[in-house]
Amino acid sequence: MSRFDRGPAGTPAAAPEAAPQAARPRFDVYDGDALVDTIRLTEGSHCLGRDTDACDLPLEHASCSRRHARLAVDARGGVLIEDLGSAQGTFLDGASTPLAALERVRLKEGASVTFAALPRRYVYRSGAQAPASTAPAPAPAAAPLDADAKRKKLWGAPKKDALEKWGEAAGSLGGARGDKFLKLLGGAKHGATAKKRKADSKGEDDLERQYESARRRGGAWNRQGLG
Repeated sequence: MSRFDRGPAGTPAAAPEAAPQAARPRFDVYDGDALVDTIRLTEGSHCLGRDTDACDLPLEHASCSRRHARLAVDARGGVLIEDLGSAQGTFLDGASTPLAALERVRLKEGASVTFAALPRRYVYRSGAQAPASTAPAPAPAAAPLDADAKRKKLWGAPKKDALEKWGEAAGSLGGARGDKFLKLLGGAKHGATAKKRKADSKGEDDLERQYESARRRGGAWNRQGLG
């Protein structure tokens, strides 16, 4: 049985009992331009060849030798490949000359390996991932405001209601101060005029009625603690 984890590209392997020290390397196997298999490599030495009993990864093609090549995977996920003196050779990155027998070559990210006349390409992936960017995502550009939105942003309410509130606020400050208030806020040019707050007017009317009532009762105002 093969000691390699195999499966379609993008399918995660089962979690090992112990956490790996580094991301696991793999071979992405292509038949032409089509990705047909993914082989995840484990730490250790692995034989590749036509002999399914002696090899971890079978090379199912008549041109491949029974024991064709060997992989050595280190603890950090680095991979060395070695041709075992095969009859028709092991080729790296499309070279026309095969690797020298028993010479170990370290695979680089994206290296393409072919075996004899086997049409499949084995593309090495280290499994290393670039660190995630810590820069904050740019804020989306604000959409331009239409006329109605600009009015709401300026007044905070329908224009008529806003002018009414500004006028009441100005009226509570008094004549000259109220006019200055409206002028500073730009309300005067929009027709806002100072007017007394209804709540203030109502409070003054209530106070005056209480005073008159107390006076008619003969000084009850002072006895109530309001004088």
